[in-house]
Amino acid sequence: IVYDIRLPPSTFRCAPCAPFRITRSDLDVPLDPSRPASIRLISRDFPWAFDVHETSRGAGVSCRAILASLYDALQAPLADHEWGFSSDDLRQRMVRAWERRGPLEGGTMARIPFLKRVDFLGTRCKLQGFCRDKEFVSRRVLPGTRPVPDTWIVRFMD
Repeated sequence: IVYDIRLPPSTFRCAPCAPFRITRSDLDVPLDPSRPASIRLISRDFPWAFDVHETSRGAGVSCRAILASLYDALQAPLADHEWGFSSDDLRQRMVRAWERRGPLEGGTMARIPFLKRVDFLGTRCKLQGFCRDKEFVSRRVLPGTRPVPDTWIVRFMD
């Protein structure tokens, strides 16, 4: 699929080169055949961890739930401490992303007065996919806590 995380999940489309078509109902399938009741999403492109839960008991976490949760989490306003700990380069990248996002949301900067977490991604706002990486997960786990068994890495691209 082709999906820009700055926009609602309903805007996804099938890549022109895809060997098959994906419909909106196809997003109701679980991400993983083992149908975990919850998963954790982390990324090399952002510092947060997001937990996603199944919407129907026993159905597993669906692709639709993942896209919706990821979109909702990244639409949150950027917190003061997140801005405060950002490097100058990252701040510049976030401001440029915020300026580019204005027209996408149908407004001017005056109508979109704050940075969002999605701006942290800069130009890397197209979903590339999900993968597993035990080494990255082990480095990413907060000391003193246990890793979530079903942790997936979200990958983005320009």
